[in-house]
Amino acid sequence: MYNDKSIRQCLTAIDQEIQNHTTPARYGVYFCAAEACDAVLQEFPLEQVLSALAVYIARRGWDLRFTQDNRTWAFQSQNPEVSSGIGMETHAILVDAFTTEARKRAPHES
Repeated sequence: MYNDKSIRQCLTAIDQEIQNHTTPARYGVYFCAAEACDAVLQEFPLEQVLSALAVYIARRGWDLRFTQDNRTWAFQSQNPEVSSGIGMETHAILVDAFTTEARKRAPHES
């Protein structure tokens, strides 16, 4: 399992890479989740990335900007031992898109 510090480090990297792979567009932003995910996975193992995302989303279960599928997955996957408040500056919809991309890369996820 991963502790608060490792979860926080991973989420910081995710936050940074989402920002690095987001560009303004005429009606919003363009975000390349696959490229952001590739960049994060060069620094952290997939299992740690998924663990960090599960903790982050589960702590925000009230936030309906995360898809029902990702919220259900997060509640089932989170590490209950990690309890610190962990924040990200990235909009929840972009985190949700990143989560969907990361989950696609897990052999046991659909």
